[in-house]
This record gives sequence, structure tokens and C-alpha cells, in this order.
Amino acid sequence: MIAKLKRMHRLFVSISIVGLFLFSGCLTPRHMDAYVSDQFNGQVPKIDTKRTPDVSVSTSLPIIPPDISSSERKTLQFIPLIVYWHWDYRHICTLNPMLSINDFVKSLSTQARTINAKLNGRKLELVVEEIPRSFAFVDKTNIILFIQLTKFYVEPDFRDLVVTYKIIENNSAIKSGKITIKSTANNQRIRFAQGWKSSISEQLGAYHANIGTMTKDFVSDLLQEL
Repeated sequence: MIAKLKRMHRLFVSISIVGLFLFSGCLTPRHMDAYVSDQFNGQVPKIDTKRTPDVSVSTSLPIIPPDISSSERKTLQFIPLIVYWHWDYRHICTLNPMLSINDFVKSLSTQARTINAKLNGRKLELVVEEIPRSFAFVDKTNIILFIQLTKFYVEPDFRDLVVTYKIIENNSAIKSGKITIKSTANNQRIRFAQGWKSSISEQLGAYHANIGTMTKDFVSDLLQEL
């Protein structure tokens, strides 16, 4: 009887693994990078500060041109036991930081009039030291005897937005500081029968929105410093 249960359990686990393969087996780092690249028309945008001519934006983050993203698959945990199996698979996509910086600048420019009025002829130098710039397609599964609990979701980057600033007047820095904005991003559950492409598209939309929200909060704090 015990031997039969073991055989049934191994069969159930094998079927579960095959199901996982059928669901996400076509998702490879190369496919993910190609799809993400298509969403940005295969181009890394250049920083445009035309609406804020007195503001310069740069970053201390390592840039990976000309790639839009760099993806990899990781197995964080895999525990195969007789009565319990557990795995944690992730397809991690790291975006070119210039994509995040571009979103930051775009959101910054929507408040250009207020920023320029506060500067009153002075110059502002901003250096982005940290910003969300990745996401992961996650599969977490637990199998206890014949009970399978699986979570598929897209995990955003929970990094803070960290920007140092320097106010320049008459070619001299008269004030400097650092502003940190906490991320409010949340995991994105994958709906029934939803494909990985649709999931990634939704995540990229949420990513743009999150950068915009964090930038608005940054500007609010910055205006108090100017």
C-alpha cells in the first residue's frame, strides 16, 4: 500500500512538473528580452530636459547599452522529498536604467513650471542613485501528498527612488542633499489562462505608473528644499 502511494505521488509530481513546463516552458531569458525590447520599439530613450532647462539629470547606476534588458532564469529553491515537494522558479528581467530615468524625467517635466518658478534662475543638478528597474516572473509551488498549492505572479522591483540634488547659484553649490521615496509597488497576480506576454505587458504598465507616482512624491519633497 505504501509503495503504491509512493508511485502515485511520483506520478502526480511528474504531471505537475509537466504542467509547469507547458505553462512557462516557452518563456526563456531570450524570449523575455525580445518581448520587452518590442515594448520599447527596440530603443533606449535619451534623456530630454527641454521643459526643465535649468535642471540636469544624470545617474550613478551602471548602464548596459544598447540592450533594453538583461534576463536570467533562477531556481531559488528546489526541495524534492517523498511526501513534500517545493520549488521557487524565477525569470528575472533587469531593465536598462535609462528606461527608468526617462520615466523619471518625463514625470519631472509635467511639473516643470512649478520647479522653474522655485529655482528662480538657479540651476539644479539631480543624480539618480537608485530607482526600480526590474521585475520577475515567479512560480512558487508546494506539493504535500496529492495537494498542490501553486502561485504564479509577477514580482516588481521594490527598490526605493534615491536622488541626490545640488542647487547651483553663480557657479557654486549653495545647497545639497538626498531624497528617498519608498516604492508602493505590489505583486501582480496572474489570472487564469493569462499568458506570460500579457502578464509582462501589464507589469510594464504598472512599472511606468509606479515611477511616475514616486517622481511626483520626490518633486513634492524637493520643492520644500528649493
